[in-house]
Amino acid sequence: MIRLIFYIDPSIYVMSMKQLLVLILLLFSVRLVLSQTPQEKSVLEIISEADTKSDPAEMVVTLKKALGILEDTGDSIKGIYYYNLGVSYGMRYDVDSATQSLNLSIEYADLAGDIFTQIGSLNGLANVARIENDNDAAKGYYERGLELTKDSKEHRAYKWRSALLGNIAGIFFDLGNPDAALSYTKDALIESTAISDSTSMARNLVQLGYCYNALNYPDSAFQVNQRATEILEMTKDLYLLTFQYYTMGNTYMDDGDFTKAEYYYNECIKLAKQFNEYETLIECLNAMAGLLFEQEKFISAEQYLEESLVVSGKEEILAPRRDAFKLFYELEMARTNYKNAIGHLKEYHLIKDSLSNQETINNIEEFRVKYETAEKEKEILQANAEIAEQERFQVFLIIITSVVILFSAVAIGLIIQRSRLKNALLSQEIDTLRLQINSVFNNQTEEVVLNPEMINEGLFKPLSDREIEIFQQALSDKTNRQIADAMYVSINTVKYHLKNIYEKLGVSNRSEALNKVLAKG
Repeated sequence: MIRLIFYIDPSIYVMSMKQLLVLILLLFSVRLVLSQTPQEKSVLEIISEADTKSDPAEMVVTLKKALGILEDTGDSIKGIYYYNLGVSYGMRYDVDSATQSLNLSIEYADLAGDIFTQIGSLNGLANVARIENDNDAAKGYYERGLELTKDSKEHRAYKWRSALLGNIAGIFFDLGNPDAALSYTKDALIESTAISDSTSMARNLVQLGYCYNALNYPDSAFQVNQRATEILEMTKDLYLLTFQYYTMGNTYMDDGDFTKAEYYYNECIKLAKQFNEYETLIECLNAMAGLLFEQEKFISAEQYLEESLVVSGKEEILAPRRDAFKLFYELEMARTNYKNAIGHLKEYHLIKDSLSNQETINNIEEFRVKYETAEKEKEILQANAEIAEQERFQVFLIIITSVVILFSAVAIGLIIQRSRLKNALLSQEIDTLRLQINSVFNNQTEEVVLNPEMINEGLFKPLSDREIEIFQQALSDKTNRQIADAMYVSINTVKYHLKNIYEKLGVSNRSEALNKVLAKG
């Protein structure tokens, strides 16, 4: 299903192409029925067929079947067609083709007076810009879409205003400006509330929760999250509820309300299994074990930890697995089962060392290079000082030589000495450069530092700059949540980018991605 990115987290806040297409077809059904030609009906049928495909490449192939008859259709149909084609290309990360198709959609929709297809295409262009981390261009497209909805009282105008405002809020949140993100999200909530759009209201409330937490307003975050949970339960948006239940569990855990925390954690576990959200599942299992451990319910806590280890081992998710072993160690120590405690502690340190060993090596190498470089720089400064002193002496000798010819031989000797000093300085500079070059090559064998050009060589679709940043973070000792905190984005933004990275590399997890990078040298 083709998706359009909305709000902060592209992996959650999405609208399917099918939903949007159905909306467009309903809005224009009367006019199209009265004026449709056989070719226009065929184009719409092809668009509907493309929407049944799950692979964006198949969508593009299906849509291209309409090119032969597209010239015999009206501007409105052409606008809708190129909108679908542009979004399909966007899902393939074919930025140039997506941009070209979406611009054509805007041109034809403008000729047909179809402002809502124009808005959809502007939204698509903004999403393409965000793929390339061009936030200024993306914000400009969103604002152009908002301008088209200005003063409109139509139901779909409210929906688009809510979506576009939420998208702008997402940009500010990703840029580390939660105050601006909060303001735009509140405006988005007003638009969705005006038409009682429960789904949009819930997503805006979730986004408000992100903003309030970032601004350290826990009470406000709790209130909006509680309201969002109620709406999501009412609308049966189970996928988003998976993460919302985990948030609520953590909230009640922090407040010491173990009963409610346990309820939400267990609900999250059920949904995480249903949607194969393994990292959230493992973190929730660990959270439940910790909750039960706090209540000294050791047997139940042990059961959750064992399940956590099974899942994390199967899916090779190391950071939460490390945390599970540490909690298991504390559990066994509390039960005075020291033999098992030692075993779990060893496993914890093995995983911890495997994750942090490379970072430690890198730090040591960095300090070594800095020290040796500083020593070389010190020698160079001393040589420069000697050269400066010799140059001053040379000037003095030249003055004397102009009076006393006998001193000319001394001046020549000093010139030769100066030349030698410069050669020595050059040699020292070369040694410094050689040290830095050797450091680079040493790091290549001990440190995984991503080279975008080398990574993207041979890939059908190269990694974007944002994906390179996320990938670099993913190869360190950080969970998705830690990566999200470090980059001021949501955890699901990280998951969305990792999913795209794995697909582009043709791997399924971090271990395989690391091996592929190492294989490329």
